[in-house]
Amino acid sequence: MKKVISVFSALAVAGSLLLSCDLPADDPIQQEEEVVEETPVFSIDPKSVDVPAEGGEFDIRIVSTDVEYDITIVDNWIEELSRSGERKTGETIRFKASANPDETPRTGIVSVCTKDGSCIPVTVSQAAAKAPVLVHNNLGFRFTATWCGWCPYMDKAFHDVAEDEDVHFNFITFHISNGYPLYLADGGALANAFKVESIPTGILNGWQHLDNYQEISYTASLIKKAIGDFEKTFPCDVGIGVSSSISLNCVSAKATIEAPPGDYLVAAFLLESGIVEPQYHAANGYINNFVHDNVARKTLTNSPSGDAFTASEEPTVFNWDGVISSNCNTNNLSVAVLVLRAYDSASQKAVSDYPDYYVVNSTIAPIGVSKKIEYE
Repeated sequence: MKKVISVFSALAVAGSLLLSCDLPADDPIQQEEEVVEETPVFSIDPKSVDVPAEGGEFDIRIVSTDVEYDITIVDNWIEELSRSGERKTGETIRFKASANPDETPRTGIVSVCTKDGSCIPVTVSQAAAKAPVLVHNNLGFRFTATWCGWCPYMDKAFHDVAEDEDVHFNFITFHISNGYPLYLADGGALANAFKVESIPTGILNGWQHLDNYQEISYTASLIKKAIGDFEKTFPCDVGIGVSSSISLNCVSAKATIEAPPGDYLVAAFLLESGIVEPQYHAANGYINNFVHDNVARKTLTNSPSGDAFTASEEPTVFNWDGVISSNCNTNNLSVAVLVLRAYDSASQKAVSDYPDYYVVNSTIAPIGVSKKIEYE
């Protein structure tokens, strides 16, 4: 009985020892490994794109570990340029958007479509094109005479401002002293409309009186200041194109005017530059080789103050013809066209007794040269 008990105890101990031992490497009993399935990845970045009005390039990155895809571009202003990378690790697709020609924003779609027919859209938003900005050519009237000693000072100031690249400034020279060279009767009529009592008298855009000083740079600075003040108050929304030709002693001119619907005046003059005519100078006496530029030689419209017209949605076209004086150098002629609009209120006038119209825009082009409407 004692032997049986001792054998049983030994087996128990042995079993305890066996249970605490690791299985041998070649033991047929194996533990099953846990199988982890990878989750498919399908990502698109970004989901929306903003492009400027002038167009440009943009990228879309796609990662697809499981399914293949196609790219569908819905709008013809977007095109695919190139691809780089791999589908499973990330493919970058580059696109190009063309410039938006319209003044309203637009939206396009780039669709990423898988083989099962499902599509994910990428929205492409493009800003509106900026409205074209018209060039505003300020216009100076200079009333003068060859006997006027102080007139050359203003003449030089006008030239200096016209040559300044930072401003847009045209000018017309009216000789208004009857019996003296370069006189134009219509210039005298225009001077009367502006109540000109002495010369030189300068007027900017039919709106502001321009003073004359012996210090030419100071006069020029006053003109530039007046230009700045004018443009803060009166936006330019009128464009003028002009073309002209000469046949024998006749000039033909054509003007195309784009303006918001409303009532306006248009005036046109035949100008001559490079005229050598003696001019009295307060400091130097008569200068025999003085050069006169942009001298009004003829009024092409019926009135120097302007002919009335009503603008519509379509451009307004004018044609004028005139006989050229025999003493004009046809190589130095140009055509000036100006469009005038009535003030909204009397308070807009810088000088109360000036006419009720101001110059919205102007252009000057040499004879034989076609000048289109100018934009910045």
